[in-house]
Amino acid sequence: MTMDGPSIHSANLTTIVYGAGVPDALDCSETWFEASKVRRESMGWDCPGIQVLQNSPALQEISSRGARSYDHLPRVNLGAPEYPVAALGQVLLDRRSSDVFLGSMTLKQLSGLLRYGAGMTDVKGRSSHLRTTPSAGALHPLDLFFYGRHVDDLQEGVYYYLPQENQAVKIATSLGDAISSSFFDAAGSSDSAVIILIACSFWRTRFKYGHRGLRFCLIEAGHMAQNFLLLSTAYGLPSRALGGFVDDEVNERIPSLNGVDTALLYALAIG
Repeated sequence: MTMDGPSIHSANLTTIVYGAGVPDALDCSETWFEASKVRRESMGWDCPGIQVLQNSPALQEISSRGARSYDHLPRVNLGAPEYPVAALGQVLLDRRSSDVFLGSMTLKQLSGLLRYGAGMTDVKGRSSHLRTTPSAGALHPLDLFFYGRHVDDLQEGVYYYLPQENQAVKIATSLGDAISSSFFDAAGSSDSAVIILIACSFWRTRFKYGHRGLRFCLIEAGHMAQNFLLLSTAYGLPSRALGGFVDDEVNERIPSLNGVDTALLYALAIG
């Protein structure tokens, strides 16, 4: 069987992956998926952090923050966000992956993307900081960075988004040539106004949920990415999801990411 033969269809995919024999016992994908399953008889030792968290008010407070601080860096005020007024049904129908980008964006649009895509929605009277994206146990392991290149009234640079204040901190001047050399199928994204970088501090979730926590992290990256894609459509901005990239080449360009405990999961070109 060849990959380009006429008989290739979805029913043949298992054979394409595994060949004619039995699946390899060392298949890393299957091993991880099995490890991430919840089993009633082993929940106590698979997820020991659940009990620890329940018994520690201090740990509950610490884990509810779910964000970096960068207290040594000055804050960048993003200003009032532009409120998206487009009808949700029409936005869902209009969403497309773009090949052509405008190369410009207003600061109000960027503020709106960040505020409504990943911002805080409620903290009053709650130990958990509520946001626009769901998160297992309200632990929020995702760290949102963005590379702003062509945004009105914003210096070019790599920024970290502070969801509590809807502000940002500049942590680097650029991503260098990473967009053109390290991302696959970028299709013009080098011309986009902003690259959204969804990274993850895995242990924020794994300390409680064990191997299942990694599954939650991947799911949550998809939640957040869809928020940005729909908001981009509502603002009339082109967007494209960028899931293919040389991981370590990009991670090493973003300060604070070591590629193991903290790493980039997903990216989006917008504007």
